[in-house]
Amino acid sequence: MAKETMVQNRKASSVTTTFHIETTVSVEIIAYPSIVSALIINASECPRWDSTVIPIQGNTAIRKKIKFKSIPDAKGTFKLKVAEFEVEKKLVWGDGQRKLVYAVTNKANGTKAFSMIDILVGLCFLCMLK
Repeated sequence: MAKETMVQNRKASSVTTTFHIETTVSVEIIAYPSIVSALIINASECPRWDSTVIPIQGNTAIRKKIKFKSIPDAKGTFKLKVAEFEVEKKLVWGDGQRKLVYAVTNKANGTKAFSMIDILVGLCFLCMLK
């Protein structure tokens, strides 16, 4: 069986309030959950599928820290801890000001919904407005 990935139904939205921004990106895909999970947990692969991230350092394991820079704020380095990890389902990185949630859920039609939620709160939010 060929390992093929098909993408459909792309959505993106942002909600902004005082000192808070939450951006959600989701897409419906046809892919093996193990392949999607491998891309998410392999930090060095992240820049391959997330165009806003400059290479990541560290291990994606519970309570381990990663460091990365983002293109919108390349001067600063984000240092996030892996807060939650469910194999082939969910990965959550975060600190006191930023939380990144990656999730894969099964849809009734046999596809998978892949979503990324990026939440910035406090003064860190201001760096994204530049």
